[in-house]
Amino acid sequence: MKIKVGLAALVVMASALVAVPPADAGLLATVNGQATCSTPGQYTINWTIDLLVSANGQVTSAVLSGAAEGNVSFSPNPFQFFDEQLTGTSVIAGDTAGTVVLTVTIEFQEKGTFTTTFGTELELDGSCEAPPSTTTTTMAPSTTSTTQAAAVAQPRFTG
Repeated sequence: MKIKVGLAALVVMASALVAVPPADAGLLATVNGQATCSTPGQYTINWTIDLLVSANGQVTSAVLSGAAEGNVSFSPNPFQFFDEQLTGTSVIAGDTAGTVVLTVTIEFQEKGTFTTTFGTELELDGSCEAPPSTTTTTMAPSTTSTTQAAAVAQPRFTG
């Protein structure tokens, strides 16, 4: 009997050391992106992560793939249990067309540390192109001046 009780106590104690998401965690966070053609020739994508659990943590990775590549920095990072939303921005070429994928990994600290990875996709049509450059040449107006030779006037005396 003593062996069974000792083994059960060891299992209970070991399980307390394993980090698991809160039982009611379900969906821990969502991410969304909105692209705007804020400057001709550049898309600005504003990313938001809505935190659905109250826990401290940090974004350990936020990577763009697909039609655009790179990393996204989110703020605040690390975040506190009372933070509800994180924001980040990407600027990419306005002629980018296709699916931009953002994959985010967050490490939460809630009765231990646990990690979750999730993402979103954003479709771009490449219509944020810079207007064609034009060259304008301004020429100075030409002027022509004509001078006539002065006539020599000699008085004539009659008389």
